Amino acid sequence: MKYHLSALLTVFIWSITYISSKIVLEVLSPMQLTLIRFIIGYICLFALRPPKTFRLNFKMDINIILSAFTGIFLYYILENSATRLTQASYVSIIVSSIPLITSILAHFINKDEKFTFSHVATFALSFTGVGLIIFEGSNINSGALTGNILALLASFVFGFYNIFLRRVDKTMDPVEQARKVNFYGLIFITVLFLFIPEKTLPMEFFQSKIILNVLFLGVIASSLCILLWGFSINGIGAINTSKYIYLAPLITTIVSNLILKEEFTLYKLLGMFLIIAGVSLPSIVRKFSYIK
Repeated sequence: MKYHLSALLTVFIWSITYISSKIVLEVLSPMQLTLIRFIIGYICLFALRPPKTFRLNFKMDINIILSAFTGIFLYYILENSATRLTQASYVSIIVSSIPLITSILAHFINKDEKFTFSHVATFALSFTGVGLIIFEGSNINSGALTGNILALLASFVFGFYNIFLRRVDKTMDPVEQARKVNFYGLIFITVLFLFIPEKTLPMEFFQSKIILNVLFLGVIASSLCILLWGFSINGIGAINTSKYIYLAPLITTIVSNLILKEEFTLYKLLGMFLIIAGVSLPSIVRKFSYIK
């Protein structure tokens, strides 16, 4: 039960981060936000559990490095870029396809996580929903269409993150694991940051609204949630943990409507329904099979 509660809490927090990111990205670039967010996150994790040694062992940490590259570096750059271009609710709905993507990747990569014929129907339902969201974005403007496509790419990247994270040594302390993932991700982000022009923080950054949202993203979403997500994956597996992501669209859509005034549309609601139906279908089929 504790692993499921951990995954549920993480998804609830992550659902709100789309709104916080949308607010901050009015002032910062996607790269600036990603860098600041994970500097704060690493400081928190470092304070919670300082490393016993600063020696890096790339061979032993290969799965952590791959997790950091996909789930920290690539995912958050893609997600922040998508959020800047399109509606926060669109990003959340598209990203909710991560459980399906994770199950497909796990089928081909992990020997102990196979999917059955019901996943074909899952694929059809969920990606029809994603297609509807991307199609509606194309009717709004080209920026929204690009943002929706970037959100879909971010979903695939996060699927790999879940796979690599499950391969990390389960005896490793969860706080140490989260700190290492954050650390390697920060290295990748810092290297890329050196090559972009947006290095100076704008004066608008020092507004209380922006600073509070950045702290929320850094302290809660980037340190606590990485810890909780890794804890859940180690306990119940990548596929079971990822299933909780299908709750994110509902939470984000409601909150974005209240705060950002993003309207409910037929495509948005239908797309969200199809993705959630597709992601939950395998579980429903298994329950009915068990009853029989």
